[in-house]
Amino acid sequence: MATAPTAVRVDFDDPVTVGPGNAVVDADRSSVLAGPPRLERGGRELLLPLASLGNGDYSVRWAIVSDDGHVESGVLAFRVGAPRPGAGAPRSVLENEGGSLSAANVFARWFFLAGILVAGGTALFRLLVSRAGARQAAVTLTVALVAVVLGGSWLLHATPGGATRFGHITEAAVLVAAGGALFAALSLAQPRLQVLAMSASLALLAAPTFSGHAFRAASERPLSVAADLLHTGAAAFWIGGLLQLAVLLRTGEDLGAARRFSRLALPAVVLIALSGVGRALVELSGVSQLWSTGYGRAILVKSALLVALIVLGWVSRNRLGSATRLLRSVSAELALLALVVGAVAVLTALRPGRDVSGQPPRAAPAEVAPTPPQPRGSVTFARQSRDLAVALAVRPGRPLLLVATILGQSGQGVDGLNVQLLARSAGREASAHARTCGRGCYDAPLRVSRPTAFGVEIAGAGRFRSVAFPVAGAWPPPDGTAFLRRATRAFRALRSALFLEHLASRPGNAIETTWKLVAPDRLEYAIRGGAGGIVIGGTRWDRPVPGAPWQRSTTTPLEQPFPSWGTRMADVRLLRTTGSRVTLSWLDPAVPAWFTGTFDRRTALPRELRMTAAAHFMRERYVAYNRAVKVEPPRR
Repeated sequence: MATAPTAVRVDFDDPVTVGPGNAVVDADRSSVLAGPPRLERGGRELLLPLASLGNGDYSVRWAIVSDDGHVESGVLAFRVGAPRPGAGAPRSVLENEGGSLSAANVFARWFFLAGILVAGGTALFRLLVSRAGARQAAVTLTVALVAVVLGGSWLLHATPGGATRFGHITEAAVLVAAGGALFAALSLAQPRLQVLAMSASLALLAAPTFSGHAFRAASERPLSVAADLLHTGAAAFWIGGLLQLAVLLRTGEDLGAARRFSRLALPAVVLIALSGVGRALVELSGVSQLWSTGYGRAILVKSALLVALIVLGWVSRNRLGSATRLLRSVSAELALLALVVGAVAVLTALRPGRDVSGQPPRAAPAEVAPTPPQPRGSVTFARQSRDLAVALAVRPGRPLLLVATILGQSGQGVDGLNVQLLARSAGREASAHARTCGRGCYDAPLRVSRPTAFGVEIAGAGRFRSVAFPVAGAWPPPDGTAFLRRATRAFRALRSALFLEHLASRPGNAIETTWKLVAPDRLEYAIRGGAGGIVIGGTRWDRPVPGAPWQRSTTTPLEQPFPSWGTRMADVRLLRTTGSRVTLSWLDPAVPAWFTGTFDRRTALPRELRMTAAAHFMRERYVAYNRAVKVEPPRR
């Protein structure tokens, strides 16, 4: 870096909390932090403030806790100033400390999940299969709910950043489990209290879904939560039901429960399999991730154990006539189910495959090639973001398709960026990490009804950029092609037009120009403090600065007045109608250039026009029409 940065910013596609181990050090491992790490942008950006840095190499370690309870960290290095002779690329002297899978964390999750599944399954068994063995059920509920309290408390202690969704849901689960365990224990003396313990147990079945991966994926696939709830409920019925069945077989109470449970266990297994496949499709972005990621390998282990359980279950169905033989089969099933819960504990502690594939591209931002055309039938928005042209095409539908086009100063698309696309409606915001869809092209589907605003957030091209596009009128905006054609005809029919133009190529590099257009072929422009020109028919006069001599030359006659937006137009939309004004947006795909114009509703003449193109950010304000404007040859 030519100049020293004042902060390190790490951007995320979900809210996070500050994790342990954040550091920025120099080559001698001395800290150069100017203050504690903090969160911005609603918890989606970690900021590490830096002291005044001199030339040299620096190392960064960022650490966060994700919303679903994973501790994540990463390292990077950067250099300020020119390198020493022979020096290679800067290397980090810090090590990555997060993201590893600890045995303690897995064991705590196993305790927590096993307790929830046994308690919830016991309640379902007593509701759907048999009410026998009330005292044994009370003991089972008490032990299982205490396991939830112990496992959840352990998780909260071992996982920093309790302000995450995972932390909030786990805290609530611990409290519900503690109350349920108390009622379960008291039900040994007052059996009616067991209803409260069972209610708490059933409520806990929602905790793994709302604290884990499924809830995060719900914004893109709404059925994810429903599939996970079904998966958890069916698994709980199988696990808790088998445990209760084993208890009844040992005590000899209600031996007919085995047949009733067997009839319900089969659809439960089918639900487990189908919902499990659905969840895997959400959490993995490719079949290869089944063996290339730890998350996928854990799914394979869990699936193999499930097949073994189905075989054992089939054996158990054939032993319904013998309590002793059935008890042995059920005990073997319970042992395998304990291993399945262990595999699930590992799954919940790992990042899903979609997160691995969804990491931002590592290539440095570069202007590489022309961008692909935007989807037809889209609503277009565009703005300048410092030196970049940022355009957004939104194709209406369910879901919406958002396509961002990012152009550099050369007019080429900028690759290697980390782009987040957002859509807001009343009281709701959806966002997604954009995929690459071509050179300088980034897209993502979002499910939002009646959007009120869109946004493009860009990291990787200098300072973080956030570009907002409000939706002022109805959605989707109606077609405005007829009005724009009318405006084009009205402008070309004028006798004269006068407008002021602000034109910039980048921040700090802009000119102010006054334009006069007179029918049929006359124009004059004057740049404030700069060049000027006059064109009359096939003759033109130019001068570099005010007061300099005019230089005469020949040119092709220009028909005037001619609109700045030309005649090529696509995806014209009527964004808003307010009083006497109409606002349109459209695209000239040949440049490409994006326009937003405000027109008089009655005359269709422009009042203001904005154009966004590569290194060409223009704003025109129209001040007079059909006035007695003169454009004459300059005086000698």
